[in-house]
Amino acid sequence: MRIDNLIFRSSTIVLLVVCLCAFGCSPYVNVTGMVTYSDNGEPVRSGTVFFSSDTELGRATIRNGRYSVGRIHDGDGIPPGTYTISADSVPTVAPRPEIRVNPDGTFVRVENPRAEEHTEFFYTKEPQAIEIGRSMTFDFTVERGVRPPSPR
Repeated sequence: MRIDNLIFRSSTIVLLVVCLCAFGCSPYVNVTGMVTYSDNGEPVRSGTVFFSSDTELGRATIRNGRYSVGRIHDGDGIPPGTYTISADSVPTVAPRPEIRVNPDGTFVRVENPRAEEHTEFFYTKEPQAIEIGRSMTFDFTVERGVRPPSPR
């Protein structure tokens, strides 16, 4: 009986170590950071950060200046490598008010309470290339205004 107990305990420990390595050793790294305006240092309210390389593409939604990059969802990470990082935003279009009919047949205009505020245009003046080898924090600034047209 002692040998069976020893085998059970040993196999349990081996299984535990394998599980810890499998869940703790992800091939993806997390990159988080803060995006601010270059003119006053205030955080960007909303927008998108793009991480691009020859073979990979990651993106992150900016919320109150903060972002966390992902391949499929914000924060799920990207493979290590060299990436070009850029960010931009397009103002949101305010939703149209709803027109409802009252029981008496009159029409009433109802403002959408979930309407989002308009955001400013902004862009990365000079996209930066960085080497990402492990999880890290990367903060950068963006310029206000519409991106100038590229020369042809």
